Amino acid sequence: MKNKYFLITLFCITLSLVSCSNDDSTEPQSKNEMLTDKSWMVQSKIVTPSISLGGMEISDITMLDEEEVKSYIYKFSSDGTLVVKNSSEQIILETSWGFNSDKTQLTLSDPLIFNYPVVGEIGLSTITLNSLTTTKMVGTIPSIYDGVNYVVTITFV
Repeated sequence: MKNKYFLITLFCITLSLVSCSNDDSTEPQSKNEMLTDKSWMVQSKIVTPSISLGGMEISDITMLDEEEVKSYIYKFSSDGTLVVKNSSEQIILETSWGFNSDKTQLTLSDPLIFNYPVVGEIGLSTITLNSLTTTKMVGTIPSIYDGVNYVVTITFV
């Protein structure tokens, strides 16, 4: 009688182990999926070389952004649209976006315009992607001002 219960228990355990599947074997997300699965905010805009403003060396130009600009939300949609909203959910910009063929550059049909003291307006229409994960996007934008070549590295989270 003990053997019967033991065999039934062993059979049930074996059956439950065999019927379990591994749900962790998901395929990695594509760059399109990573870009469109969340809303993004700018964490930093590091400029190289740094700029001198009023005797102060500035390397992260987000400190020059207005508070409203710091809270902009960027939502890339899978249909190729980008909507930028402020913290009050008002649309600041609606444009289209796309990747180049090897998905190393992100291009906007209408540029994002940032206005800075001394430098003036910086238009962002093409960003070269350094990295893109599900939680962070880092890209670079070249810019020339007063004969100096600058590179702005933007980090979105």
